[in-house]
Amino acid sequence: MTTLKTRVVRLEQMLPHNPFANWTEEEMREELFLICQKLHEDHDDIPIGLIMANKKCRQFVDKPVWAMERNFRISAFSDFRRLIFEKSLPNIDRIDSIICFGLLDQKIDQEDQQWLINELANVDLGDEGPWLSDYLNYSGQGNVTIQKIS
Repeated sequence: MTTLKTRVVRLEQMLPHNPFANWTEEEMREELFLICQKLHEDHDDIPIGLIMANKKCRQFVDKPVWAMERNFRISAFSDFRRLIFEKSLPNIDRIDSIICFGLLDQKIDQEDQQWLINELANVDLGDEGPWLSDYLNYSGQGNVTIQKIS
């Protein structure tokens, strides 16, 4: 009669080996970046999933495709909202109302976009902060069809 340990060992031997299983998150991000870099050098299109998974890959594309994707954009607005409440900014009500339009994927007036960009110019909005204007611009457009990324 085999023991439980023997059964586990046999099952582990039967499972296919996953070379990525022991990689850290940073190692995976670096590998994704190298893939993006190689695709860019070869003038190949970079899959949108790679661009969205690794912010460093964004330097290889001309259009802010991550801001064109509705769910990704809403997630960024959620992060912006959390950050502004943590910072207790002046004009918090107006800032929040504009960001809530983004959360609801509603069109944001050009004047409100510019006011918000000016108001938050010196505020650290985290990793997505540099693309605030793109998120504001694409809000209310659902998922924008992307013909060619790079």
